[in-house]
Amino acid sequence: MNSIDYIQQAFTEHLNTLFPEHQPSEDQARLHINVDEAKQAFGNLSTTIALILGKALKRSPREVATEIATTFSHPLVEKIEIAGPGFINIFLKPQAFTLLARELFERKEAFFKPKLEKKHNVSLEFVSANPTGPLHFGHGRGGIIGDVLSNVLKFVGHNVTKEFYINDAGNQIQKLGRVI
Repeated sequence: MNSIDYIQQAFTEHLNTLFPEHQPSEDQARLHINVDEAKQAFGNLSTTIALILGKALKRSPREVATEIATTFSHPLVEKIEIAGPGFINIFLKPQAFTLLARELFERKEAFFKPKLEKKHNVSLEFVSANPTGPLHFGHGRGGIIGDVLSNVLKFVGHNVTKEFYINDAGNQIQKLGRVI
């Protein structure tokens, strides 16, 4: 786990303690990293959990957001602001970025690998261009997408078998040979 994961875990545990009767799902409680420069003014992490909990608790989302913001703390969180109807914006301390940079440097590509609960066996089939017909953009795109998708699935830990079909046999190929 990285430091953002630890903040996420602490935030989720805090929500479960604060609202035991309406514990949000993992997706609902997700803290989203604001990577868009235009959204940097809204904090480094943000969530809409107060809007979701407000509806479940039959309370104002802004009131729920205030309760969350005033009671949650973490050593890497500098401040928490509430925006609009109940959006929660979290600003990280400068040392959080230093820690993240160190974790990224030390773990390299493993930093980006999710923790899989279960590995799957995946058979990914994609086709080649038909050598006897006209080529178009889709022929190249299909091969690239299939190969990239299989590499991504392998990277995150799944067992992947690639099946790249090459049309190099049969009646069409015999016709192509007679033409040439």
